[in-house]
Amino acid sequence: MATLTIFALDIISSEPNFDDFKDQLKAYLANSYDADFSTDELCNATIGSVYHDWQIKEMAELIFGQSEEIFTDIIKNIRFKGNGFCPKCGGSNLKNETERAYRFRKEPEPGEYKCLYCEKEFDIN
Repeated sequence: MATLTIFALDIISSEPNFDDFKDQLKAYLANSYDADFSTDELCNATIGSVYHDWQIKEMAELIFGQSEEIFTDIIKNIRFKGNGFCPKCGGSNLKNETERAYRFRKEPEPGEYKCLYCEKEFDIN
């Protein structure tokens, strides 16, 4: 029997000490900028591709206490990733080899799939 998968979006970065400010930034995105962490619509996007420069400066000011370019670049490169079935971005909105689109909340059937957010093609056995 397939188990229900509750979708959750997260933010990731290879920046050292990212875990020190991750929760604060995530809460700020949800509260001030209405980022919805229960859907995969932001999967594979970076903060820099979603928000304006002035918003990123606000985030850098909040997190680092200053909005110099080195700090805004850190914020811009933070990526959204889900816990869905796509191995690259964690999206759960996929299409199969016959181009039928699926938004999975439960285990998908075995087959070949392509993520609608990052275009990654992969097999589920």
